[in-house]
Amino acid sequence: MKVVQYLQVLLLLSLVGYLLLLGLENPVSLRLPLWNGAVLELPAWQVVGAALLAGAAYAALLFTPPALRRALRIQRERSRRKDLEQRLSSTVQARLAEADKADKDAEVVRPRVMLRLGRRNGK
Repeated sequence: MKVVQYLQVLLLLSLVGYLLLLGLENPVSLRLPLWNGAVLELPAWQVVGAALLAGAAYAALLFTPPALRRALRIQRERSRRKDLEQRLSSTVQARLAEADKADKDAEVVRPRVMLRLGRRNGK
């Protein structure tokens, strides 16, 4: 995925370089008609730059809904995982408490085994 981002940056830089060259080499003015009959005269590099900005804004708007959905999904998964861990923790604590109570209630009598350390009579 990092390679794709690197290529996108390279493409963007090449487009900006092309736009700069276009503006420096060709000082052409474009006439853009407006809705009220007036004409807007702009250098070609400004028109191309505005078109690039409009395309970038459109692409950003296209990528916004999936990014928001992914962020919401991650947030829901985190909250579900937290709730599940909370329930699991409370269940384990309850079972441990029951086991401790059962151990205290039922006193286990264990036989005592005495070991005699030392020498035997024959040796």
